[in-house]
Amino acid sequence: MNEKQALEFVKKHGAVFLSAQGPLPNLAERIAGEPIAGQWKNHPEGFNIHKLSSFVQSSEDVLTCRLPGNKITYIHKRLWPALVKCAVWFPAGSLDSLREEAMENGEKKLALTPFPKWVPASIKEAATRLNKEGAEKLLHDVMGDAFPKE
Repeated sequence: MNEKQALEFVKKHGAVFLSAQGPLPNLAERIAGEPIAGQWKNHPEGFNIHKLSSFVQSSEDVLTCRLPGNKITYIHKRLWPALVKCAVWFPAGSLDSLREEAMENGEKKLALTPFPKWVPASIKEAATRLNKEGAEKLLHDVMGDAFPKE
């Protein structure tokens, strides 16, 4: 898998986990080409998983957040208007944007931008035009049990 294919994987599915097991596809296992027992960092494809997941995370078309159960989740921009429309269904903080930032000493830290501060004006505008029931259905169809609506 290359960078373009990793982004296409997220776009195709709309929402994927980095490595967690659950109702969403798993990017790390897709990159590895097999189920991963234990931590992906210890897998022979660990370097490639890190490289490609970092690329996906840095994309302006992907939100990195923690859904559900605090699991790193990548959500493609095509779902953002529906997320904004249905934000009340998500636990506080779960739609905050996470980005890795390089520090002066070369280490990386996770920077958080609270929801809805990270949401572009064009996405907010698109959300106002969405029908709430349609937005809920889209998120449920894509996210299944990861969509917290009762």
